[in-house]
Amino acid sequence: MQPQSVAPTSFSWKVNAMLAMVVIDCIANSFTEHLWGQDNVGIVVALFAVVVISQCSLLLLYFTLLWNTFLLRFGLLGEAFVIFRSIYLIGMLRLILMLASRIPRLLAAVGDWKITDYWDNDAYVALYTVHTLVSVVYYAVYLRATNSLGKSRFYSAELWHQSLKRL
Repeated sequence: MQPQSVAPTSFSWKVNAMLAMVVIDCIANSFTEHLWGQDNVGIVVALFAVVVISQCSLLLLYFTLLWNTFLLRFGLLGEAFVIFRSIYLIGMLRLILMLASRIPRLLAAVGDWKITDYWDNDAYVALYTVHTLVSVVYYAVYLRATNSLGKSRFYSAELWHQSLKRL
């Protein structure tokens, strides 16, 4: 293998792990809103932890893919940020919305709120809806950025400079 190339097996495992994390994140986000009552408090807290861990894991896996690229091997982190800024911006937005929508839900679970007290509040409904929509966009942007890291232009200085000339 050339030093400029990517290990296909490693890349494939990381992409598959990312897909698994997206599915786990979707499942954890789906069930959190449907579990109410004191007997489900532990599950709600665990699902919150799963969502936070999955988002952090997705970011970590993304960076492990990125560090094999020409951009990071030669210290061009600024270039990498510019090219993949959408993933960072939507990721930060999603993190903020996730915390804003999940912390009240966690407080409702621990405080033994009635389901109607929670869902009758328009702010909680709005946060839940916006978080869900932004999550769908996040998954799409994230998976698209991951797919683009499979392109050879990110692993060779010559191909990188050629792609810049075309822009």
